[in-house]
Amino acid sequence: MGGYFVRLGPLFMGIVPWVAQTGACLGLGLHGQPVILGKLLGVDPEKADEYVKELEGIARKILAKASTDERSILTLFSYPDLEAFGVYPENMMRTKTIRRKCDSDFAARVTDIAFSKGAAIGYYHPDIFRECWESTYRMRSEDEWQKWRLAGLNLQENQTPNPLESGIAAAAETVLEWCDSYAPGYLLDGEIAIIKSLT
Repeated sequence: MGGYFVRLGPLFMGIVPWVAQTGACLGLGLHGQPVILGKLLGVDPEKADEYVKELEGIARKILAKASTDERSILTLFSYPDLEAFGVYPENMMRTKTIRRKCDSDFAARVTDIAFSKGAAIGYYHPDIFRECWESTYRMRSEDEWQKWRLAGLNLQENQTPNPLESGIAAAAETVLEWCDSYAPGYLLDGEIAIIKSLT
């Protein structure tokens, strides 16, 4: 495979959960603001309200596929997709599939979908997303860190408290920086003010 690539493990265990949680933070923070959320999802403002309504069905499908044993950002947004490749939590450390190369086009499609899935959960199921956030950012044991290291993931082990409100603020700041750098004028002044209120 030529060109840029990412391996399946880091894509679904690192990039996808981060993108999905960013989408979920924005979905939660922008509840009641379907036009702004739709624009951030790349939808024409005139169709944004209808598109955001359709996210409710997407959210239902995500929850139907996800494990209810322990809800986390990984179990909600990563594990169900990895299962399509035959990768399950119990065999993740032993399968070579986790090291499979994915081209950049595939990675881009997957991350776009993850952002929309996250927005759907944050907008329509904020309590479930809060539960996932708290489970994901609890303090980890050394055994858990070792499990991820064996999977080839280089994760920071020095965890500090990370409340959901900080995640929402960080997602909002990312949006504002992106719009300022790459899409000035994309958001109206009033829309920018609403996003700034989340920081």
